[in-house]
Amino acid sequence: MAIAAGTVDTENADIFIPGALALGAGWYPLETDTGTRFRWAKNDAVIYAAAMTPRVHKLTMMIEPGPGVGSRPFQLHVFGNSDTALAHPTVLGRQNLNIELPQGVRAVHRVRLHVDGGGYPAPNDPRVMNFRVFEIGLAELPGDVLPAWARLGRGWYPLETYRGATFRWVSNDAAIAVSNQAEPTLRFDVEPGPGVESKPFVLSVLHDGRTLVESEITTRQTVTCDLPSAPAALTLHVEGGGKTVLDDQRIMNFRVFEASELD
Repeated sequence: MAIAAGTVDTENADIFIPGALALGAGWYPLETDTGTRFRWAKNDAVIYAAAMTPRVHKLTMMIEPGPGVGSRPFQLHVFGNSDTALAHPTVLGRQNLNIELPQGVRAVHRVRLHVDGGGYPAPNDPRVMNFRVFEIGLAELPGDVLPAWARLGRGWYPLETYRGATFRWVSNDAAIAVSNQAEPTLRFDVEPGPGVESKPFVLSVLHDGRTLVESEITTRQTVTCDLPSAPAALTLHVEGGGKTVLDDQRIMNFRVFEASELD
């Protein structure tokens, strides 16, 4: 769970809860100022996050620009295992960041925090203090819309939960990579979205340009697809669509609530 503000009250407590989280290179020792605990970080500071269940996890942190970046807004580049880019948020002031970690089974994520530029010294301190972090937490999100043996590619928006339902919006030609552990059949719980004006549309599941399934989606309903031999790359294609709404410029052709093997 994420660390809640005001819950750290022991003398030796750090900015994170040990066990699921650990700090690597790039961090300075713990400091306290007027009762507030924090650590300064130079460049490429590392966080290790242990995600011990096959669910999506979210790394949370309260962060603030430091003298190394002129105490001004800066762009933080967040990289995961194998230096895969995870996010590129702009840090404007003291604020909370939420970084979604890739779904994995018993995975330990090495998260690297990189700043382009920076490195300016403070007037009376030789350390490079690009930013400081007050809290780091790790939260387990609801189960994703894909089973553990499939991975999301392009065309998917972040996981959302609304009124108790968990789903992802999809634009077009959304990709799914099916691993060797795949079951022979996949089931999608699909509903039209504003990209198709919430009207019926035809959804095609493609593999190497060949149509595996073509189904008319009229309301929230289930699409069943027999999978080719794994590994395989699938594409979810919509004819037409692409419209946006006034308060959200994403292309949300449809949303997927669940995708799992049949019983």
